[in-house]
Formats: sequence, C-alpha cells, structure tokens
Amino acid sequence: MPSRSRRPIPGRRSRSSCRFRAGLAPSRGGGALDDRARWSRPYRPLKSVSGRYREGHFADTLPRDVPPPPVDPQTLDLGSLAQGLPPGLTPERGSAMAQAARVCLTESRHPSPCGLTVDGGHSGRMPLAFQAATDAESRSWNDQEEATQQGAYAVAILVMKQLERLTVLERSRRGRHFDWWLGTSDGGPLFQDKVHLEVSGIRDGSEARISERVAEKWGRFGTEPAVDGFRRRVVVVEYSRPLVRTKAP
Repeated sequence: MPSRSRRPIPGRRSRSSCRFRAGLAPSRGGGALDDRARWSRPYRPLKSVSGRYREGHFADTLPRDVPPPPVDPQTLDLGSLAQGLPPGLTPERGSAMAQAARVCLTESRHPSPCGLTVDGGHSGRMPLAFQAATDAESRSWNDQEEATQQGAYAVAILVMKQLERLTVLERSRRGRHFDWWLGTSDGGPLFQDKVHLEVSGIRDGSEARISERVAEKWGRFGTEPAVDGFRRRVVVVEYSRPLVRTKAP
C-alpha cells in the first residue's frame, strides 16, 4: 500500500520546530535511533578560533577531556630559549631575546602558533609558537628598534638550530662584521669550521626593503671569500608576514 505523506495542519506547529524552540537538536551519526534518543541531546554551538559561533555544530559530538595534541617536532618554540642554548647562550639572555620577539609578534597581531615562512638560502614553512606578550612586557620593550633587533636574534637562532643543527658558541665582540658565532656541539675544536651569523630585524617592510637589507648585511662580510673554514650566514627577520630570509654562499 503506498505511503501517504502527512500534510501540515494549519495553525499547528510541527514536532521538530517545537523541539528546536525548546533547545533540543537531533544527535549526529545516524543509525536506528528511536525518537527519544534522537532528540535528547541539547544544541550547543561551538566557538570558532575567531570567536564567532559556528551554527550547526554540536558540542556533544566531540570527545570530552581530550589531551592536547603532541607538539610538532618542526615547531619553533620561543619559550625554549628560556632554558638557554649551551655553550654560549644563558637562560637569562635567551629569555630576554625571546621576550622581545614575543612583543614584536604580539604587536603585529599574530596568533600562536603562526606560520613562519623561510626563503632565500633556505626554503620552508614552520609553525612558530609563542606566548602573547603582556602589557608590562610591551612597556619594557617600548624601544621598537631594540625590541626588533633583539627579537630577531631569538628567531634567527631558533631557525638556524632547526635547519642546520647549529647552536650558539658565543656573542661576537663589537667591531666584528657579524653578531654571533654558531657551531655544532660535537666536542670538536671550538671555532673550527664554524659559522659567522649576521642578523637584522624589520617590523614591517616591503619586498624591496627586505632584499636591500639582506644585501647590506651580506656586504658587511666584504668581498673576500670565507677563510679558515668559517662559513657565513645572513638572517633577516620580518615580523608582519612573518618571514625569515637567509643568505648563504
């Protein structure tokens, strides 16, 4: 016998509309659920990352007490510099430089983690995790030029550690044409076959300005080829994108 479709009775609300008005919504997943189980779960819209509610998503379909996802081994964590980077970077200096970088990233309105693009002598894209800077920290680094440069040191050191497995040997002395000595911590001679690292930071710069800064910093090494096995690296950190541009021979 052919089934008959029910026609709505004028002036009478449907059962589904009454249930939605009462704050109930059907459960997801399908299956042979009776009517009572199907309509027993409350409707709770989820909040998106941007803070807006996404209609049609059901909070009860998500597992509760889910542990946070494991940290991506490729993630650069500015907080890790608070532990220092032996043998040449103390926890205090590392924490201060990381704080400056956090101020620059926070004032550039980046979320954490944000995607950090690396191009030039290296190529890649990796997450950069950081804790948002507080008002007191922003006031402490109110000198933008100082914060930009010190924060660039932190980002550059993490990038070189990730891409070339280099650690900090020591800060270069004033008058040298680079900022940091980098190398491996393999127990070999301290400055044999090590790296001269020159770093610069830009808060918000055009492509032309970034390229000009890389050429300027590379020019500080002079036109002579590297001698004594010392390799050379230039790292320019631009915060608004954020971007790291490197140059290596």
